[in-house]
Order: sequence, then structure tokens, then C-alpha cells
Amino acid sequence: MVFYAAYGSNLAEERFLCYVRGGRPCGGKTDLKGCRDKTLPTANAIHELPFKLFIASRSKSWDGHGVAFVGTRPRVDEACAVRLWLLTERQLADVVAQENGLPPGNVQLSEHMLSRDGHYDLRLAGKYGRIIRRGVVDGRPVLTCTTADTSLQRRPRAPASGYLRWMAQGLREMGWRDERIADYLFEVRGVRRLTPTRDSLSDLISQPPCGREPQVEDEGWEPGHQTHGR
Repeated sequence: MVFYAAYGSNLAEERFLCYVRGGRPCGGKTDLKGCRDKTLPTANAIHELPFKLFIASRSKSWDGHGVAFVGTRPRVDEACAVRLWLLTERQLADVVAQENGLPPGNVQLSEHMLSRDGHYDLRLAGKYGRIIRRGVVDGRPVLTCTTADTSLQRRPRAPASGYLRWMAQGLREMGWRDERIADYLFEVRGVRRLTPTRDSLSDLISQPPCGREPQVEDEGWEPGHQTHGR
């Protein structure tokens, strides 16, 4: 078992669970196949990683707007909020595959990636081709994926409104108040290209994703079942 560290729209339960069980999240343009093993995560944890969070690149799923990435180099002056989803190693590989537009089963994670801190590049053409392992929580390794193109940090791009609302929704589910969410997101590079003032950001994230309150409908999953790690 491993923890997958989500930091973008997959902070929100409804969006992330589509990567596990399959389906189309609210506002999505394509159906996700889900993991080969569709067992839902049994726990999630509130955590943070010492990486810079930024919005960049172009995503077809978000009409050419930017999406979230983290830098590879640990920084003493940065803290990226993440939500840790407890998965099997095979499920993590399938989530990474889908993040890169590939069918489940097309990504293999080596034991080296899972057992040692550092960053490791996969040989694929997707946006999230770099795996980062950073520490252990409750005896489980913590891993995430990001871009291998380090120049993207210097070329931020505005996110879609819906993408930012999903990030806010995930942070809200993690127990953050809207004021704290606005303060956090306003400092993410790329966000001010969409919402140039904090007030405009606050107004945007006050609205639920897709104009409705997100729902999680499944068997055996209890929203809010969390462990807490830092």
C-alpha cells in the first residue's frame, strides 16, 4: 500500500474517485476507465510537501487552460497542501497512467521508485511523466506525479474556473475555511492570470463546481474518513 499525494483537482473526492472506479466527473469531457482494481481507498490523509505549486501547460480536458504541477526540488520556503489517498501500488500505476492519458496497465512503477526518496522519469509523452517519492506516512511511502519539464515553472498559465473550484472543494473537504483557501490559492503561480484580485478569487471559489454541490455515491466509501499526517 502507498499514499498518492493529490494537489490539483484530485484533492476533491468526487473527481479523484473517478480515477479509481471509472466514470466522468462533473465538468469532465471524457470517461475515465478507472483502475483495474476498483477497490476504493480505505483512508486519506491531510498532508503537505515542500514543493512549489504552480499552474501551467495546456489541458484539452480544461479547454486549453493550465493545470497544477509541483516542482521537483524541495524548498524550505514552500509548502504544498496535498491529500493522501491510500492505494495499492498497482492502483497508483493506473492513476498515473490515466493522468497521462493512457489506459490503465500502461505504466509500471519500479521498486526503486517506491522505496527511495527522489524523482524518477517515466518514458512517456504525457504531462505527468515524473514520479516523486517524498517520505513516509503511517509506514507507507508518499508518491505523486508532476511534469518533467522544469521550464513550465517559468511559463505559468491561468487555470479554468471549474478547475480552481475543484481545488477549493478539495481543500474545503480537508477542513479548510474559505478565507484560508483563498489566501493559499492566490499565491499559486498562474492563478492571478484568472483572478487578479483576492476578492475575485474569493467570489469564484464560493461557487460549487459545475454549479452544484458535488456528490460521492458509492458503496463502502465514507467521506471524511481521514488520518492526519504532516
